[in-house]
Amino acid sequence: MPKPGRRTSMPSDELARFTDREDQQTVFRRHLFSVHEPPVLMFYGLGGAGKTWLLKTLRTQVPVDIPSAYLDFDVAAGGKRFGLDPATALQNIRQQLAAPAPRFDLAFATLRHKLGYEAEPGLWIDLAAEIMGSFVPGGGAVLRRLSKPVLSRLKGTPIERLLATDSGTRLTIELRSKTDQEIGNELLYYLAADLRESLPVHLNRAVNCVIFLDTFEAVGAGFQNEEHKRLQEKWIQDLAAEFDFAFTVIAGQNRLSWDDADPEWASYLDQHLVGGLSEEDARHFLSKCEIGSTDLQNSILATSKESTGGYHCFSLGLCVDIVLNERKGGHEPAPDTLHFNPQEWEKLARRFLKSLASDAERRWIERLALTPRFDEVAARKAFSSEQSAAQDAAWEGLHEYSFVEHIFGSQWSSIRAEMRSALKNQPSALERVKQDHQAWKEYWSGRSKAVADEAAGPAWYHSYCLDPSAAMDLWKELTESARKAIPARMREHFSLLQWVEPLGLWEGSPAEALALLYLGSELALASWNVSSNHLKAIACCEAALRVYTEQEFPQNWAGTQNNLGIAWWGMPTGDRSANLEKAI
Repeated sequence: MPKPGRRTSMPSDELARFTDREDQQTVFRRHLFSVHEPPVLMFYGLGGAGKTWLLKTLRTQVPVDIPSAYLDFDVAAGGKRFGLDPATALQNIRQQLAAPAPRFDLAFATLRHKLGYEAEPGLWIDLAAEIMGSFVPGGGAVLRRLSKPVLSRLKGTPIERLLATDSGTRLTIELRSKTDQEIGNELLYYLAADLRESLPVHLNRAVNCVIFLDTFEAVGAGFQNEEHKRLQEKWIQDLAAEFDFAFTVIAGQNRLSWDDADPEWASYLDQHLVGGLSEEDARHFLSKCEIGSTDLQNSILATSKESTGGYHCFSLGLCVDIVLNERKGGHEPAPDTLHFNPQEWEKLARRFLKSLASDAERRWIERLALTPRFDEVAARKAFSSEQSAAQDAAWEGLHEYSFVEHIFGSQWSSIRAEMRSALKNQPSALERVKQDHQAWKEYWSGRSKAVADEAAGPAWYHSYCLDPSAAMDLWKELTESARKAIPARMREHFSLLQWVEPLGLWEGSPAEALALLYLGSELALASWNVSSNHLKAIACCEAALRVYTEQEFPQNWAGTQNNLGIAWWGMPTGDRSANLEKAI
């Protein structure tokens, strides 16, 4: 019965040694090698419990003949906003699985062309542009109308074989007649049809590929209304249902609630709480990290103890980093120097800084923790202006720390959220943080060559941290300029919308309420992923209304209410009529 409705480096030492969680690994392997269609496997628990380590460990256990894809929805780490941009998420999955997908490739290129994107390597936008021109329907007619350069690129590809058929011609006619929103809504089904045909079938198991989805709570971040969260997650639920050939494995802070709206999902969800490590596993982990002293282990376990009885993975990893640093310096840390109250992360972070060999490295880690993401060029520049042996050694050793993570599928890395918060909130950090924000702002601004390129977003982020009001005025000016241009620069507009995501604007101060009001207004007017954008716009307005009460801010309250109404009215008719009553 069907379900309802690049960096190529070795993992850190901690991840390489983190091979416990035997119960979870057993469950994963049982479903992976079953002849029956697998359920959606969900690992949930508090942040820092080791869910990301678990998912990455499980991915290493997938046989080479089963392709896999990994998406991380964590925006604060600087990754792509896959939750807000399902089309890009599907494209990323398609690229990682590396199986022929001609229908999807053609539909995705047509979508990009309709949204005003120019030619991009590997995306066939030039082909889509020519197909959007006039041609005579009929078998093979599409190919006869294409230019020689495009035909040359097509030669021998799955897209050429598709376009030579009547079904390929029908698809091009269909894509020509659809709006960008309609194409976006169908991308998942094009990809499912392609992969169902192209992925190798295994007679002894049902799974033809595995899709790992990490930091799932970020998909519905900012939504107070459970119905809004459900709608925001809908495309992932549809993916899990439609990809009956795939094993979907998800990690996040909360249980999936798909069966609340549709009880039939209860039979297809296998959900497991991931708490802290047991004492046996924690000691095993420390032993594999060459920490065998009982006294030293006892101090680390006391520091890592959770209220639920387990041992917190972030604290365990950071203590290991401290021990290994001090051993490199030629001495063994005294057990009492690693004994803190549980979750005193600011003190533990200070203890880590003391374990580093030099002030230069200490300041370097503090600087890196302040920017949402960095690549090798940025990290080296933050260490020193000129290349040196010390700079080389610092960069080569950076990814061995447990709190440094690589953003999968990109050149970017980031400091994990727990460590970023611990370093930023040090008692004496205020002036240092301000200076570092200014330095990062100048650095990223110097690297930026276009209004909305990869460096412009971080530059604006640091500008916001220094002067929120001025930064939001600039952002509003840029987004309005892109949206009102003739023709509208909607690709640039969507990139600008993603700048605001790493700020975490849901705390409720007046400055954040104004930023949310601006963001909600622009989301409601965006042309990309209309349903998702309008849901996010609604969430922005609702969050702003928690500050802009009618009694204290009557004008802002009225303006926000107006924007909320516009956002609801802009929802596609079916979504609006079906969900308005439940969502209010």
